[in-house]
Order: sequence, then C-alpha cells, then structure tokens
Amino acid sequence: TYKSVELYPNQSLNLIIGPNGTGKSTFVCAIILGLCGKTSVIGRAKKISEYVRSGCEEATIEIELYQQDGRQNVIITRTFTLAGTSTWCIDHKTVKEKQVQELIASLNIQVDNLCQLLPQDRVQDFSNMDPQELLRSTLKAVGGQRSVSQLDELIESRTQQRGLSTKLQNNAQLMQEQIRLNERLKVQIDAMKQRQDLEKQIDICEKKKLWLEYQELREKFVEYSNDKKEAEKIAVIEKVKAEISVLEQQKLAANRKVYALKDQANESLNSIRTFEFKLKEIEGAFQDKLERHRNRERELQEAKAKLEKLVMDKTKLVEKVGDDEKVKMELAELHKPIMKTNAAIDNLKKQKLEVQYDLENNVTPQIRQYQNRIRKLEDEDVKRLEVLRAYSEDCYKAVLWLRENKELFKSPVYEPMMLEIKFTDPKFARYLESTVAGRDLVAFTFESTRDMNLFRQKVREQGLNRVKRDLQPGRACGTTEH
Repeated sequence: TYKSVELYPNQSLNLIIGPNGTGKSTFVCAIILGLCGKTSVIGRAKKISEYVRSGCEEATIEIELYQQDGRQNVIITRTFTLAGTSTWCIDHKTVKEKQVQELIASLNIQVDNLCQLLPQDRVQDFSNMDPQELLRSTLKAVGGQRSVSQLDELIESRTQQRGLSTKLQNNAQLMQEQIRLNERLKVQIDAMKQRQDLEKQIDICEKKKLWLEYQELREKFVEYSNDKKEAEKIAVIEKVKAEISVLEQQKLAANRKVYALKDQANESLNSIRTFEFKLKEIEGAFQDKLERHRNRERELQEAKAKLEKLVMDKTKLVEKVGDDEKVKMELAELHKPIMKTNAAIDNLKKQKLEVQYDLENNVTPQIRQYQNRIRKLEDEDVKRLEVLRAYSEDCYKAVLWLRENKELFKSPVYEPMMLEIKFTDPKFARYLESTVAGRDLVAFTFESTRDMNLFRQKVREQGLNRVKRDLQPGRACGTTEH
C-alpha cells in the first residue's frame, strides 16, 4: 500500500475500483475513521492501532469537507498511534472528538449508514436489508432524522385513516341493520297493540261473568247458611275430639323418641368420657415411658452404684443369711435390667458413629464437590458474559433480556456460540475463533421464523440495534443484522 495518498471525490456517487492490494479498502477505512466512525462499521479489525501501516508508529488522516453558501471549507485531521491514542484537529486546531462529531452531524454525514457509505465488507449486510430498512436509511441519508420522523408520522396517519374508514363502514352497516330491525319491530308493536285491546275486552267480559256467578252463589249461600250453622255445631265438637285424641297419641310418641334420644346422648357422653380417660391414661403412660427413657442413663448409674453396694455387702449378706446361692440368684436378677440397658446404649452409640461416619465420608464430600462445580460454572459463565460484553454491549444486553423472557418463544432459542460451546481444553478455543467469523460467534440462533421476528422486534424496542440473528439451516429465511 501507499505511505501517502490524496484523493478528490466528487458529488453524487463515487466508486473506488482497482486491482487487489492497491488500497481501495484503505481509503474507505480512512474516510470512516477520519469522520468519527467506529471500527465495527468497517467490519475488519477492532482496534484503531491495527490500521497503522506496518513499520510506522502513527497514521494521519486529513479530510477537507465542502461548505455551501460561500463558507470556507473545513479540514478535519485525525492522528492515531500504535498505542491506540487519537488526536483530532479542525482547521489545524486541536479539538476534542465530541466537537468533531457535532460538526459531522451538522453536515448530515453518516458513515454508519450503508446508503451513504458502503464498505466492501458490508455489501452482504446491505443486500440483506428489507425495503423498509432501505427506505429509512435512504431518507436518513438524504433528509436526516426529520425525514424519518415525517415517514413515521405518515405511516401512523395512514394507519389511523384505515382504522377510521373501517369504523365508518361498520357504523354504516350497523345503522342499516338498526333501520331494518325498527321496521320489523314496528309490525310487531302494531300487533301487540291490537292484542292488548282484545285482552282488555276479554278482561271486562270475564269480570262481568264473575260478578254474575258471585250473585248466584251469594243467593245459594244465604239459602244454605242457616242449615249449615246447626250442622256445624255438632260436627265441630266431634272434629275437635278426634283432633285431641290424635294430638295425645303424637305427644306419647314424641315423648318416647325424646327418652330414646336422651339414652343415646348419655351413652355417647359416657363413651366420650371413657375415651378421654383412656387417652389421658395413654398420654400418662407415654410421658412415663418418655421420662424413663430420658432417665435411663441416670438409672444405669444408680444400678451400677447399687451393684457396687451389693458387692460390698455380699460378704455381710452371706454371713447374715447363710445361703450363698440365694444371694447370687438375686444379684443375677438385678444384673439383667442393667445388661439390657447397657446393650441398648451400646447399640445407639454404634448407630450414631455409623451416621457420623457416613456424613463425614460420603455426604459432606459430595456437597463440597457440587458446591465447587456450581461456583466453577458460575465463574465460567460470568467470564464468558464479560468477554461477550467487551465484544458487543448490545449482544450482552440481549442475552440478559432473553434469559428473563424465554417463555415468549415457542421453539428453543440458542444464545451466541461464544456462550453455548464449552471446551474441555482452552487451547481448542483459538481454533474455533480462527475458523468462525467474529460476527457469527455472537449470533443468536432460532428454529422458528416467528420467534426470530419477535426477537428482532423486542430487541429494537430495547434500543439494541446491533444484534445478529440466524435461522436454523433448512428453514426459509437467512441471516439478518440491524
């Protein structure tokens, strides 16, 4: 490549052509780096120091920008060294990088917009852009952010217009349906009015009929009332007697039932008292056994003391009683509970030692082993995330968001290859890095086109604009980046 070169681009479209190795990409890189572009826009080396010519200590880029309305052209100079430090100048005066960025933004220069500047290594990304992305990038390149905002307002207005048009059609259809319904109801209302008139006439006739029947029945009532009074006097007395007899019988039956229920209640109360008494006896026996168990060792000590006392008094007892065999039998009887208690204590101590041995030699080492593995995996995952974060802050944030929202996706979604592939020997990692492109190492992989589109929408809402996505091979979609 050349140690020093100067080119003069013109307005409209500028193409740089030439044989391989003549410096086409070098000139494009100089434009991007000289206009505050990031190394990621170039798609090659990540460090600014890697763009210094081999054998040199520093590189200098000088760009003269044309100014309209007769204003003086602006000269931007950037000098960067192998150490990665950069010095910025405007019209040969040292300034901060932020001032250069503000100047470039005021001139609507967008080196990261593929519709303004298309590096050779980014042609594939440009071809993968859909028509909507191309339109936005073109508007942004020609008219700036204001044109993009106007496009968004136009799309929103068109959406509202379609919604209002649909609503208007629905309302018109609903109005026609209501008109037809009113016409049908009008016929029904007229029929109901006629029916109500007829029902009123029928009601008047029925009332007249009832009045006539009432007059007839009243006359018969007056005729039979006198005879009925005499008959009712006798019938009422007989009826009352019969009712009194029935009530007495019901009273006797009810009393028998009451007595039977009282007997059943007394039996139930007695049973409850018996069970309560038995329960208290069982609780007392349990407390006694529990107390005896707690005092077993104390009893053992007392039994040993008694045994020692009996041994000491053995000679006296033999002399006093005169029957050595009888004394031995009594001592043997005393030794039986002592031996039984000692055996139980030895068994419990043995079980305790076995549990302690199993805990110290089996359970505790396994717990430590699992804890070490968990810490190791967590440390490794944290290290990988930090490496990913250093490579791409957007990819790092997208991974954290995906881990918290996996339930939104129907099919599995795979994190970047940098996090998924783990090597038993770290030396194999460099072979993967040299074989697979860096952009593919941080790509998310999907099995479903729906999931990929949903993921793209969500990361855009989060403001993550540099996240690469891949669809699993065999599906009808390619790789996209935005």
